[in-house]
Amino acid sequence: MSVLQAAVINGLWPVVVVGSVASVALGLRAGIEPGIVLLVVNVAVLAVVIAAEQLAPHRRAWSPLTDPQSVNDLGHGILQSQLGERLGGLALVAATTAAVGLRGDGPLWPVEWPMAWQVALGIVVADGLDYWKHRWLHTDAGWRLHALHHGITRLHALRAARSHFGEVTLRFAIVYAPLVVIGAPGAVLVWHAALIGALGVIGHSNVRLRLPAIAHRLLMTPHVHRLHHAEERALSDSNYANVLPLWDVVFRTFSDPTAHRLRGVGATDDAVPSSFLRQLALPLAPRRP
Repeated sequence: MSVLQAAVINGLWPVVVVGSVASVALGLRAGIEPGIVLLVVNVAVLAVVIAAEQLAPHRRAWSPLTDPQSVNDLGHGILQSQLGERLGGLALVAATTAAVGLRGDGPLWPVEWPMAWQVALGIVVADGLDYWKHRWLHTDAGWRLHALHHGITRLHALRAARSHFGEVTLRFAIVYAPLVVIGAPGAVLVWHAALIGALGVIGHSNVRLRLPAIAHRLLMTPHVHRLHHAEERALSDSNYANVLPLWDVVFRTFSDPTAHRLRGVGATDDAVPSSFLRQLALPLAPRRP
């Protein structure tokens, strides 16, 4: 093992997490528009992680450079940002309008708290709402919208972008809009989205990483999220939280990567078409068997 490989295996995850948070903070402090900050940071994280996948792969056969679906993954990522987020923005506009008539004497959110505390509370609440949204997507009613994300046979950094654009719109409507209604500041939404972006890219990565066991219960790690993509239905129906495994621990849906061995990934009982257009039409297809 080379020195560079050892550095990747032992240091990539904390460097990505701390580096992305610091970069977002610097960008926002400089007055750059939040959407641009998140885009630049996410692209930078993606580039770093893809490079690391070539240096220290978890499984050599999972490289995004040889995956014929990588082009589709990029296409879905573009649709998410150009269509899904814009449709989600309409939900936020509606929520802002509704808030005017619902708040009465003032916002329900603790606006008097220091901003750092508000952001911390907001991330916990947003991730809790996102947890239940994710659980719903694993039911018969929601699965067709989510099937695209699980219809894979390998994991790598580009898989973080492989979600139907409707899922992004749903996050805005179910997770962010309620926070807007009760008066949460925009910084809460930005920071939750920042963590989703950074942890999502490295969480789907094909990098061999060495982390202390406690890390798996503090933040979503690749080891935790790989189990969520496992072929075994019992494992894929666990580890729903995208930021804080706390929610899985509380609601007893946490699968500990130190206690389970990953064999393969993908929803083997529900094949996803290889065509990009047919993938977009998945929400209209029959329900999961």
